[in-house]
Amino acid sequence: MTRIVACLLAMFFSMSSPAIERNADLWRSSLAANNLPARLPAGANNAPLRLTQAGDEFIHYGYAEHAAGWQAGARPGTFAGTIRASTGAEAQNIYNLPRWRSPPAAYYVIRPPAGMPIQGPGRVMPAYGRDVPGLSEFVFPQGTPPGSVSGPFPLPPR
Repeated sequence: MTRIVACLLAMFFSMSSPAIERNADLWRSSLAANNLPARLPAGANNAPLRLTQAGDEFIHYGYAEHAAGWQAGARPGTFAGTIRASTGAEAQNIYNLPRWRSPPAAYYVIRPPAGMPIQGPGRVMPAYGRDVPGLSEFVFPQGTPPGSVSGPFPLPPR
């Protein structure tokens, strides 16, 4: 019974977090796909393939010490989202990032050129004991070119 109460409280507080409130009108942005199905596909890997448009911007959470790897662009299979978290712990909650690692301490902004293949939006899948209903993620199956990623930008862990 106490586990059920703890899970319900965690879900309540995660859905009332500043990141959710700050991005409540995300569906109106240019990144929100028109004519989305009532339920997003399970995970970006199962979402339809489309091409990016001019002005699309995505966020990837990680660590500053990985900056050198981003100079060549995002690697094939890189996941990203559109919600900007205010802390690393918040990013872990929003995107179900692994709990066995410390919270992300940086984020990278991915601005792919128009015409890059991307899959998404897909529903963030339950993982690590958390389910975040309705939030979406994207994946770059072929990566992105050099110069399309900026950062790292510092992110407080908590």
